[in-house]
Amino acid sequence: MKKSLIWSALAVCIFAKVSLINVVSYADWPTTTTTTYLRDCMLIIEVSPPEGGTTSPPPGSHFIQGCSPENWSICAKANNGYIFSHWDGECSGSIEPCCSASFRDKGYISVTAIFNVCPSEEIYGEHSEQTELLRYFRDNVLSQTPEGQELIKLYYQWSPTIVEMMEEDEEFKEEIKEMIDGILEVIGEEVE
Repeated sequence: MKKSLIWSALAVCIFAKVSLINVVSYADWPTTTTTTYLRDCMLIIEVSPPEGGTTSPPPGSHFIQGCSPENWSICAKANNGYIFSHWDGECSGSIEPCCSASFRDKGYISVTAIFNVCPSEEIYGEHSEQTELLRYFRDNVLSQTPEGQELIKLYYQWSPTIVEMMEEDEEFKEEIKEMIDGILEVIGEEVE
């Protein structure tokens, strides 16, 4: 029993990269109970696709003292042409930032920040005049009011689904383009 306990503890240290504080066995009880106290845990962060963005802390492996959700959080930042879609892995379905996953008894958490292409770039291209105008409007007009900030949140919330649908349905992509073209006319008049 003690040999298997030692091998199990060693395996946890090697594979999960966890530091053990103490292993206590209560042999006086009718059955032996073993308690393992974890001091540090591993947070493994990945980004998909790699060119889509980055995270803070950056992608890679990070030790978390105390294995407590209060000791860590991860924020995702999309690169130009991409939007943050969601978390995969231990933070699946959660929104920014990811900080609610539990190490449970594993000693590690693995999360992936998923980024998608922006709908306007899917239609017009990354450096097109239309995409630049939409970025300008987002950054200099919409972001200045609570209502505009809410529209930006909705855009980021629904963009992954819209891009996916545009990739599957060319007719839908054309309808979205017509709608954005109409918005671009109004924005262009306001900016000039």
